[in-house]
Amino acid sequence: MKRVLVVGAGSIGLRHLRLLTEVEGFAVEVCDSRPDGLSEAAAAVPGARQWGDFQEAAASRPDMVFVCTPPGSHAALTRIALESGAHVFCEKPISDSAAGARSMIRDQQRTDRLLNVGFVQRFMPEMLRARKLIRDGRIGRVCYARFSVATLNTLQNSRSRHQRDVFGSAALDYVYGFDTFWWLMRERPVSVYARGIQVEGLPFTSRPNLLSAVIEYESERVAELHIDYVAYPDRCTYTFQGDLGYVRVDLSRNMVEHGDRETGRRYVENLSVDRDDVMRDQRDHFLDALEGRHPVSSPPQDALHGTLGVDALIRSLRTGRPEPLEAG
Repeated sequence: MKRVLVVGAGSIGLRHLRLLTEVEGFAVEVCDSRPDGLSEAAAAVPGARQWGDFQEAAASRPDMVFVCTPPGSHAALTRIALESGAHVFCEKPISDSAAGARSMIRDQQRTDRLLNVGFVQRFMPEMLRARKLIRDGRIGRVCYARFSVATLNTLQNSRSRHQRDVFGSAALDYVYGFDTFWWLMRERPVSVYARGIQVEGLPFTSRPNLLSAVIEYESERVAELHIDYVAYPDRCTYTFQGDLGYVRVDLSRNMVEHGDRETGRRYVENLSVDRDDVMRDQRDHFLDALEGRHPVSSPPQDALHGTLGVDALIRSLRTGRPEPLEAG
């Protein structure tokens, strides 16, 4: 029987906890410093062993640890888990800082355990379809990309409310944009210029709660990010414009739209998507990686690209000018 420990009983931790109980031969345990978190975990997965102290839980030497806490704690918790001998699945972002991400890379290399960062959008059917269209050359060379997410719901679902206190938390929460641009285009940005504002009068907030950014590359390519914790209901879209056409993905509607410049035709695919199934695919990919069947889906070296982008974005919010990305 393999032991898997889920650290952090927030909304994403509870989902991991619930889906991991489906795996035969697993004893699933949960750790949270909050009594309310452990109560929620007990309701979601009755009978799961509970821990209130992570050091104590890690000392019991679980086989795997899923780190599902706010990003400021990722580096420290991952180090403890790796040093205990566990393989680690860490929710995105890898860390709240480039220094934290680099320390996690060193810890993974030193302990020779597997470390995967949970970018679940890499498993979404809509994103996989867009990736195939781009990789097959259907839209030509991508010259423009845009990620837009509008979701007050993220703050409503947050148990820790860390977004209220952490400057730039929206960019950390939605590092997806930087990760997806890297995943699809494989070009490292050179600078980020961001502006943010504080929209008042909302039931939950972050600092800032609405931001936009322009991302520049060395090649003839530009990208944009829009993240806001104001809008409800949620919206989440990607656009990739190439010299032969475009791909637009609407994750709120499970839709992929492909426009062909030469024919002038537009093709729309509506996909049937179960978000639990997407997370099951991510879970199973990680478990297969532990068996040596393939590499992890997002190694820490890959995840560092997103953190470097977010780091530059947050610096730009503070300085009001374009900020270069640190060396990778």
